[in-house]
Amino acid sequence: MIVSYLCIVLGIMGSAFMIAFIGQDTRYTYAPPFTDHEMTMLFFLVVCVALAAAGVLGVIFSVVKKRQEDALQRIQNMGAEGVRKDVCPHCGLNLASGVKVCPRCGYKKEDS
Repeated sequence: MIVSYLCIVLGIMGSAFMIAFIGQDTRYTYAPPFTDHEMTMLFFLVVCVALAAAGVLGVIFSVVKKRQEDALQRIQNMGAEGVRKDVCPHCGLNLASGVKVCPRCGYKKEDS
């Protein structure tokens, strides 16, 4: 996730720099047919935009993956009668196996 955020920041900063550079570059018209210099600058602009887009997709993928893992974890933690096992029924804190008293709220778990 950190790499995705880094890609977003670098992509946006690079895109902003390239747009400012192209806007102030009075030696070239940036109209077809493009010179080698213009093609290079436009290539770097496209790379920066692609880097930012890859970062956004990485964040979206990470969030979706985490939600799916959480849903699977909830399903795996279902006990008898649809009650989640190893979870405090009062505050929802995940408990280690064998814990009788919730460390957060003090709820005393009944033996079943």
